[in-house]
Amino acid sequence: MKRLAKQTNVNQDKLTSSWELWDYLIEKAGLDVESYDMHIAAMICMQLNIPMCKKYKDDKYEDKEFKSNEFRKELKDNKISVERFIGAFFKAIEPYAMMMTDLCVFFYVHRIKKTNDGMKILFDFGDGPEDLGFDLNHFKESLRKIQKITQAVTIIGWNQNTLWTLASIFENFRHYNPHDRSAADWLRNYNNGDFSPNYPTLPQTGIVEIDLWLQRSWRVWADVITEIRKHDCKTRKQLRELGQISMEEQFQKSNSTLEDVESYEYIKRIQELPDFREWNAYDLFALDSNLWPETMLRSLFCFTEHITEITQEKRAGEAHVVIGKLKELFSSVPYWEEERETLLEGFEDLLNLPFWKKRYELYQTWVMTQIDKALSGYQRIIHHCDGELILKFSGTHIGTIETEKGRLHLWGELRSPLSNPVSKKRKGHIQPDYSL
Repeated sequence: MKRLAKQTNVNQDKLTSSWELWDYLIEKAGLDVESYDMHIAAMICMQLNIPMCKKYKDDKYEDKEFKSNEFRKELKDNKISVERFIGAFFKAIEPYAMMMTDLCVFFYVHRIKKTNDGMKILFDFGDGPEDLGFDLNHFKESLRKIQKITQAVTIIGWNQNTLWTLASIFENFRHYNPHDRSAADWLRNYNNGDFSPNYPTLPQTGIVEIDLWLQRSWRVWADVITEIRKHDCKTRKQLRELGQISMEEQFQKSNSTLEDVESYEYIKRIQELPDFREWNAYDLFALDSNLWPETMLRSLFCFTEHITEITQEKRAGEAHVVIGKLKELFSSVPYWEEERETLLEGFEDLLNLPFWKKRYELYQTWVMTQIDKALSGYQRIIHHCDGELILKFSGTHIGTIETEKGRLHLWGELRSPLSNPVSKKRKGHIQPDYSL
């Protein structure tokens, strides 16, 4: 079992980029992308939607090698911000928080508790019992941090005018329907009034420069939808209702007359705020009411599909004008990052929580809760000692299950004989995590 450093400190290293954070995870926080943590790395890659993530689509990453250096290079080449990287990281490790939920239920069902703070799992691998450090407070704190960080967005100074300018660059394709199923599904949900959380994945053209600028354009669209959903608006109707309340609040704060609120200059002023942080629900509703999310997504996907369907010789030529317009537009939009220290502190705090430092043990323990859940129709006794469940590397009798055909016994790390083992590493025995 790989051991991790007991203490991490991100801020002392003065990390200022996503690729430096990646180096930190690999070199000092114990992220093992070659085996145990490959799924985390693949999920981060998919969340960021950068070119190399295509091979991990639909979570099919089990048989693929994750190339850490290639991923680092793409973080740098695609200028992935600290905020986006940390958000993707927290999203990728959300399953561990869900595992902790199942552990809470397990402890409650089997009364393995003295108080809410007294639940413990101990691992004894020969050096004496070691506390997993799991309790309800850790659980709540972990969820709070994940939810806080995943709401962060990159701060870019887009406004109504520049967003529509971006969409107009692809306007020759706004009346076509995309072939991509994920894009078609999102648009169908949108036309039915929903902001689906299942963002489509933009296809690759095969030309690095074209893909870079198309991905940056797609990211702007995704940031707008993320900002809408941050207002807890899952439907267009909810956004409209919230937008009307927001407009009334602005009216009351500004003491403006009704004529002022309805005037062109007033609307123009409140719609051209410097960045998404200051865009309230009304600003976003105004953008949605003119169908910008649909126009932008449809045009971008149809243009991308058109480029992929023509010969490679023609791609660079047809994309040349579009890329030139994108470069000009992106260079004119202000871009900056804030609250980086707060983000890094949250990142550091989570890396010091037990469910990260003991994530392998946590997963192993969670499997036990799933076995227990599968046997929920039977009378079960979990053999703990005053709220402490000790799991050893040697055989441990964890529980007893009463069935109509007799008793079942749940064992952990039980060494058993095995004839003709397939693996060359095994000589004559197996020692699975759990045995029935």
